[in-house]
Amino acid sequence: MKFMKNPFLPFLSLLILSALAVGCSDEMTPPEDDLAAEITAIENGLTPGLQVKGNPVDSFSIAEGLEKYGVPNVSIAVIENGKVKWARGYGIKHPDHDGEVDASTLFQAASISKPVAAMGVHRLAQEGKVDLDENVNNYLTSWKLPENKFTEEQPVTLRHLMTHTGGITVHGFPGYAKTDKFPTDLEVLNGEGNTDPIRVDTFPGVMNRYSGGGYTIMERVVEDVSGQSFTDYMQAAVLGPLGMELSTYAQPLPAAREDEIAVAIHGDGSVYAGDFHSYPEQAAAGLWTTPTDLAKFAIGVQRAYGGTGDEVLNQEYAKIMLTQHEHGHGHGPGVGDNEGDLVFMHGGKNAGYTCHLYAWAERGTGMVAMSSADNARPLIQDIERAIAEYYGWSFEKPTVVELIEIPAADLPKFEGTFVFRPQEYQVSVVVKEGKVTIIDENDGVEEYPLDPTGPMEFIDLSDGARISFEADDTGKIVAAIQDGRFRFDRVE
Repeated sequence: MKFMKNPFLPFLSLLILSALAVGCSDEMTPPEDDLAAEITAIENGLTPGLQVKGNPVDSFSIAEGLEKYGVPNVSIAVIENGKVKWARGYGIKHPDHDGEVDASTLFQAASISKPVAAMGVHRLAQEGKVDLDENVNNYLTSWKLPENKFTEEQPVTLRHLMTHTGGITVHGFPGYAKTDKFPTDLEVLNGEGNTDPIRVDTFPGVMNRYSGGGYTIMERVVEDVSGQSFTDYMQAAVLGPLGMELSTYAQPLPAAREDEIAVAIHGDGSVYAGDFHSYPEQAAAGLWTTPTDLAKFAIGVQRAYGGTGDEVLNQEYAKIMLTQHEHGHGHGPGVGDNEGDLVFMHGGKNAGYTCHLYAWAERGTGMVAMSSADNARPLIQDIERAIAEYYGWSFEKPTVVELIEIPAADLPKFEGTFVFRPQEYQVSVVVKEGKVTIIDENDGVEEYPLDPTGPMEFIDLSDGARISFEADDTGKIVAAIQDGRFRFDRVE
């Protein structure tokens, strides 16, 4: 493992193109001067998520953010008054080819596929074709979830699956490159792909444990009950009625549509082999879409919840969808309270794709951001804060840290060689240019200067990683702990 998060690795040609692409205009409704001014203000109003108390806060633009984080692109959509107010893309689709990202560029929704899929299951329940509290094996005909001691008293239900309380194994999926054998969802369920068999290994209903495996079971329920492929059912029941015209659960993506996508990018700026991974686990990770289309999904949820629209769900089932399970997750999306307002949200992370949706259930507002980069999350967070701040929405605030001074004579005590076991991952701590600095030579040479927040506590201001040192009774430093989790023992 890395002692720190991998730093961004800028690739100059990409950055130049990214900056040039910021001026592109995609969807602006209505096309008025005041809206254009709003967009410009947000585009240039980003601030860092980590700030130092007492230091001036410098704002930066989305173009500068692309360069700062080494991210090739980002695409966003803003919801206001129950409509897509505006949407715009920035950057490039591929670091080696022409093509700018715009509002119609396709991205993988990754785990945001789950709440959209859950809406399709709620539709089946609304039509009386399934009961959310019945044993899923009552609906599965092509495959059965193996029963065991954990399911004897409480079978797994659809409610369990969509709220991640089914005790189901397999957290997520790595996807398949074009050169890989592409399994069916049945093969995935049986562990014949690149993940373990999907099984029950704890009692259903007693705890929340995120499971893409559970959503893959749910995908098979949809197919067995509807008699359609998951792709066709979701198109007819959800995507079509909500006007999500560019979206598809087709996996692999049809070759004819590959020119619509932004290719998947590693954190070091290189392109994933074959441009992207494919996911037979469609309900869990397989939706190709745009921020505008995901905004339409959010608006569909808002309309149904408020009783002003029933394109997919009626108000009863929309309220079930946004009901928080006793163990903490909604029936599809995550749900929460934001200063008294019900909000729903979900993040997504596939190989090379990062995205986030956040919306208010009763205010008709929200935002969606997507990028085809592994390391795009900090930029997305900066953009979300800029949007929320401009429109006066309550949202997460920047983290503000207060630094202290440690006398220069006391810094050498932190120097030494530290090892993370059992991987035997070794780093050095030195004092360089007046700062305690971590030197990581495991993959090239990386330096991480630290700033003190306490006598034994430090922070890397570039990414927020926290380092605390531990001393024995004599005051000798014996370990360094990263983010409260990873212990590096001092060996010399």
